[in-house]
Amino acid sequence: MKEGTAVNKPTDKEEVTNAVSYLKERFRKLAVQYNNEYLGETCRLDLHLAERLTDYTTRCYDELERNLKNKEVPDPTSYFTQTGYAIHAGKTKNRKLIARVKSDYLYNSRKLFLDFQETSLHMQRDVLKEGHEWIFREISKIIEDSPDFIKVNYDKEELIGTPGDKVSAKLFKFRKRTWARLTRRPIIVKIPFKELLTFHLPGKLRIALYTLLKSYGKSGFRRISGYQAVFAYMKQSFNEVEESLIRGDFSHELLEKEKGKVLELIKRTLLEPSNGKSKSSVGEVPKLQSTAELANAAEDSVEVEGSQPRDLFDEVIEYDLPANLKTVIEDALTKTIALVKADLNRPDINGLLSRRKQMQLNTGEKLRKKIAEVPDLWYRNQTLFLSGALLDLMLQTAQVQLGAVVQKVMSKVQDNFDNNVLDNLDLEHKQLGEFAALIKDDPFAEFKSTRSDWGYARDKVFYKEINEKLLADVKETLSIFPETIEIMGESRPARGKKGLDQFEGRQFEKTDSVSISLNRLVNYLILTHLSEPIRLLLSGIPLKLEKTITIAEDVTRLISFSLNNPDRDFTGSGSVAKADASEKPATPRKEDLQKSIIDFVNEGDLRIQKELAKVRDQKKVALTELPEALKKTVASLEPDQIISSAGNLKEYIKKTKKRTSLLDRFRSIKPGLRNKIAKIWYRRSESLLAARKLSLSSGKLSISAAMWKADEEDGELRLDELLTIIEGVSPDLQVLDKLPFYYRQLFLGKQNVDRAFWTGRGTILLEARKAIHRFRQSLARQDSLSTGGLLILGEQNAGKTYLSQYIAGKYFNKRKIYQVNPPDAGSIDINVFGKSIQKVINDRDDLKVGGKVRSLKDVGKDSVFIFNDIELWWERSKDGLVVIEQILKVINEYGGRLFFIFNGNIHSFRYINRLTNFSDSFQKMLECEPFSAEEIKDIVLFRHKSTGIKYRLNNTREDDISGWRQARLFSKHFNYSKGNVGVALNAWISNIHTVSLSDKAADLSVSKGTGLVKIKEAKIPNLDRLRYMNPDWLLIIIQFILHKRMTVAKLKRVSHLPVETVIAQVNLLRRAGVIVYSSPGRIQAQDIEDEPEVLEEIVYELNQFLRPHLVNDLVERGVL
Repeated sequence: MKEGTAVNKPTDKEEVTNAVSYLKERFRKLAVQYNNEYLGETCRLDLHLAERLTDYTTRCYDELERNLKNKEVPDPTSYFTQTGYAIHAGKTKNRKLIARVKSDYLYNSRKLFLDFQETSLHMQRDVLKEGHEWIFREISKIIEDSPDFIKVNYDKEELIGTPGDKVSAKLFKFRKRTWARLTRRPIIVKIPFKELLTFHLPGKLRIALYTLLKSYGKSGFRRISGYQAVFAYMKQSFNEVEESLIRGDFSHELLEKEKGKVLELIKRTLLEPSNGKSKSSVGEVPKLQSTAELANAAEDSVEVEGSQPRDLFDEVIEYDLPANLKTVIEDALTKTIALVKADLNRPDINGLLSRRKQMQLNTGEKLRKKIAEVPDLWYRNQTLFLSGALLDLMLQTAQVQLGAVVQKVMSKVQDNFDNNVLDNLDLEHKQLGEFAALIKDDPFAEFKSTRSDWGYARDKVFYKEINEKLLADVKETLSIFPETIEIMGESRPARGKKGLDQFEGRQFEKTDSVSISLNRLVNYLILTHLSEPIRLLLSGIPLKLEKTITIAEDVTRLISFSLNNPDRDFTGSGSVAKADASEKPATPRKEDLQKSIIDFVNEGDLRIQKELAKVRDQKKVALTELPEALKKTVASLEPDQIISSAGNLKEYIKKTKKRTSLLDRFRSIKPGLRNKIAKIWYRRSESLLAARKLSLSSGKLSISAAMWKADEEDGELRLDELLTIIEGVSPDLQVLDKLPFYYRQLFLGKQNVDRAFWTGRGTILLEARKAIHRFRQSLARQDSLSTGGLLILGEQNAGKTYLSQYIAGKYFNKRKIYQVNPPDAGSIDINVFGKSIQKVINDRDDLKVGGKVRSLKDVGKDSVFIFNDIELWWERSKDGLVVIEQILKVINEYGGRLFFIFNGNIHSFRYINRLTNFSDSFQKMLECEPFSAEEIKDIVLFRHKSTGIKYRLNNTREDDISGWRQARLFSKHFNYSKGNVGVALNAWISNIHTVSLSDKAADLSVSKGTGLVKIKEAKIPNLDRLRYMNPDWLLIIIQFILHKRMTVAKLKRVSHLPVETVIAQVNLLRRAGVIVYSSPGRIQAQDIEDEPEVLEEIVYELNQFLRPHLVNDLVERGVL
């Protein structure tokens, strides 16, 4: 072929083909691994969010479907139905259902998105950061692993110049052909393969990666915006369902239709970013002009093959990535292969590469730094944008909750108007009409009226309690809002697709943000638009109703006084001064008398009707203003309103503070003064406790009981006297029956540890923490210097078990807490003791292995064992200490790896310790010291108030009792209980004399609506006669104090009395109420006769209300 003729494009050389194959394999692994491990992981988290939201939405509509099967048709005449605030007059089940489902949906969605913001976004940022670092490392490794040069053989014909060649290319080809003719050697071109890769690969991948991140970031913003649209539609959907129920045209097809729309909206939100052709392409680059010029120069310098194989990366990917994301890296690598291949097929590539380097500007590092900044900027902007969505959710939740709060207020206001005022006025109007009709037959008929019960209509405290409950509910609503929230400022994208498109170019810039004091701002807005208007509305109602009630009562009194008076006269006319005493009045005609009386009654009835119309108007105004206040509040609790109001918060707060008047300031001083007076009562109990400690430390008797005075003339204590004492300290059985179970349980039942009920004991907890710390130090050293545990002692019902459980729960893993309880009547059998330990160990699922019985040696270290009631593991009998000795062995053997907490009766402990030195095996011995009067107040009232039941003391409501009066009440409870928490709780129940759980308004708690208990102050009974108790009774009582619970058989062993004597004394004391069946004993004794062999197995214990007084007596006399 002649030199001047054109030639076809050179075919691929074997060396070029091998190099391209090498790149394909390395690039395939690179793309697949990046898509699977990095891009796929971020998309998986996004999909998980959408799936969870879909699940919540589906469950929401399914719940509505299940509960609205048998809906009722609404009453169109109901006021609430007409105003849209109830679905059926008196039937709020459906409305409450929708409110509950809506609240649950918003709560779950808010929790879901908050968790996504706090965890998933953080993970996505880290994955994006690790991904770009990994991919840059990998391409550096690919370049490093590649050969520096590859040699390509050319024929002379392949180097003939073509018309399109540049001068430099023609000279290169001519030189190569000439040299080949002179040397008679083949033409070999040494191509810098590594240098070619270095030129093409990093630049293409940087551009692709930046494009990918931009596309993914845009998708994220669109998803969040789409979810906000979902929440907005859900709000509309709930309203549509509720309105259809109000109108009466509800159908389950409507629910299915709404459900389908929302699910489609969620699906579209997830898929929308990947639908259609993305505006971003591999050729799109950030605003770095030099990089663009470089890319264009590189692409213009070669002829790229028109067809690019799409099977290069067709390996199965673990995650189905969005279409606009999964091919970005693939396309960049495919383009790079084509560019490298084209350059490898150019014999003049060396010269061309030199010229490219001269044109190259240092923009690659700038782009790489930009990419390195992207994850943090993306994370910040996504977090700020998502905070906006969370703000929307929180505000919607608040709107729903406030709607329920206002509904409660409306319900109470309406009930008060209807039941306490309108019904009474209607009744009086009816009575007057009936009386007017009766007068037509008998002008001298007697006017009979029933006394109206106006309830709480004019009671300011009633409305105050409604307002206080409103404020409490508002406070609960405010608890969902954080103190501050940071969202995007003015740079945030406007709603809609256009706003997001405009924001896309700025998504990797540091946008401005606004920090909103959200809790305070929402508090102010609710206070201004809701709480304060409702307070003013409620405070005005009793004043208005007072006037109406006064008029109604005046009408009734006037008619009753005038017509029921035997001297009534309706015949006179003219001035009284003109009457002539000498003239006899003419006898009135019956018709005239009837007309006079009827006119008089009708005049009163007219006044009643006017008041009736006035009250109906007042009710309408109240029930209109309440939803209006809610409407204004809801309008202010929109995201845009919140953001625009944030800057004015300080000014709002200043205005709010200015509202405080001098009178308000004076009122704020009064509680402080009352508190100081109340402290005087509480300090008395603290002084008594200090004196008790002093007497104990000096070895003197406790002050827990008064000194006895002997009076031999009264003789031995009689059974009827004992019964009188027991009745005086025990609760009324009828009262107990009327009290709800949950109320009795809180005061009389065994308590599971609840930290919300915890009060005091700070010093004891500090000592316990020290002991546990020493134990763990010893455990770490693997020595036995701090073996043992805690021994907690105290009177019965002083809270020993509760304290033991609290300490274990506070300082140990709950899965490592074991609680060993003795048999109900106790035991001194080592086998029973061992089986009790084995039972609590083998009842745990985590220690069940192949059915093997586990023991203490199988329990993991740093576990804690609680042994309750050590007094039930011993007896004052032969072999009565065998279990106690076994306990000491267990502590010595396992105390180095297990922590032990024993608790027991202090009186029993003193006997045990004299015989065994039991206390020497423990690090710390803690005594459940008495509580002060103020602590007893906290303990009692916390339980009482948790039930919603109110108390009344001497006709004074609980909410109206002053701090001083309350301090006096609980000071007396302290004197009665001597600070023993169990005795104080029992005494509270014993001093309830009336329980009302009826539906009568006078008995109901206004704020809770659950009932009322009337109490009296605790009074210490006269126990002087206990000194003269029968010695046999006394012996048995002492054994019960020392052993807590016993059977007749056990009592026979410890008392050394004949079984017949024991049975006789037990029956006598049981009938007197001194001893009672324990819980299992009561069940055991239900259907049996008092036969000796049966009675020996029944379990008895001392009457819990009498026991503390018996203990005090025996301590005083030095018996215990």
